[in-house]
Amino acid sequence: MIDKRGVARRSPLHWGIESRPMSDVPALEILLDGWRGWMPPAELGAVLAAHAGRSWQIADSPKLPAGADPAYTLAGDALGLGDQRGLACALAGGYEATPCHWMAGRDHVLLQPALQPTPRETAALLASAREVLEGVELHCDDHACWAVRADFDLATPGPLGALGRNVGALLPMAQTPVAAKQFFNLLQMVWHDHPVNEARAQAGIAPINALWLCGQPKALAIGPTRPRAALIPTPGWRSRRLIDAAASGADQRLLWLESVREALLQGQTEITAAARADLQLLGRVLAAVPGHQAVTVTVTGPDGARCVHSAAQPTGFGRLLTRLRRRSGATMLLQHLFE
Repeated sequence: MIDKRGVARRSPLHWGIESRPMSDVPALEILLDGWRGWMPPAELGAVLAAHAGRSWQIADSPKLPAGADPAYTLAGDALGLGDQRGLACALAGGYEATPCHWMAGRDHVLLQPALQPTPRETAALLASAREVLEGVELHCDDHACWAVRADFDLATPGPLGALGRNVGALLPMAQTPVAAKQFFNLLQMVWHDHPVNEARAQAGIAPINALWLCGQPKALAIGPTRPRAALIPTPGWRSRRLIDAAASGADQRLLWLESVREALLQGQTEITAAARADLQLLGRVLAAVPGHQAVTVTVTGPDGARCVHSAAQPTGFGRLLTRLRRRSGATMLLQHLFE
């Protein structure tokens, strides 16, 4: 397979495991970003059922910091990028900025999803924001990745971890730098009655009146550590951007499927074509995994993560113990992943 730069890449179904001794076959981690609480259990159940011979078992749920963006935290750790802020910084070169809608209540403001602005809307919103912002760089690239470079320091979760939560709790007055408060206030003022948002409101689309920031200023950026896993190529722009973040020789492989994350951040409730494509890719990857390769499937959502595990096929006495051990049925596995 040849990428856009003319560089040969391996297919997602081949990771150089054919010539390795069985003991050296890298374990596979599958990160289903945002699927918990959104993707109907039957959709994932059908894929896992096709590989029921792997004897899926309930695994311990990963321990995450309170209020974290689960997938960003887990992927950042696996790729040696630190925490969720380190991963967002690697994606955007500063703060990853997510267009969103801050919905005001009686005594609080909730962070709500917003349909991704079109290129024309993006250009208009960027131009108006740049006229009032000082000491802040605001950009958006061809992948619709918004980035902010500023000197203030915000310790905030990734966008999916912030979705639906009280902005005041995430950005407490006493701990939010003055420069950051000014940034958010100026955006609110200049975008409040912007023609783009007036047109969106008339069309029944949530206006974009804020950006959610997650990342690190360059002065505080922490250098990457040795990655535990190397990414498998997928259509997702985050995976493509970070494909070289984990060098060869990592002990594991990571398949990060992020299409559902995009759907959640845009307020979509139906299964998208991209999510269907991710399901198909998941099935192909599982079909190509040798029986002696360990696989962990982690389903994340805004409120946490759950795992199931398929261990490498044991031999001898270990195989006998596995047969005697109680295994989890498909219904129990799905209840564990999605409850």
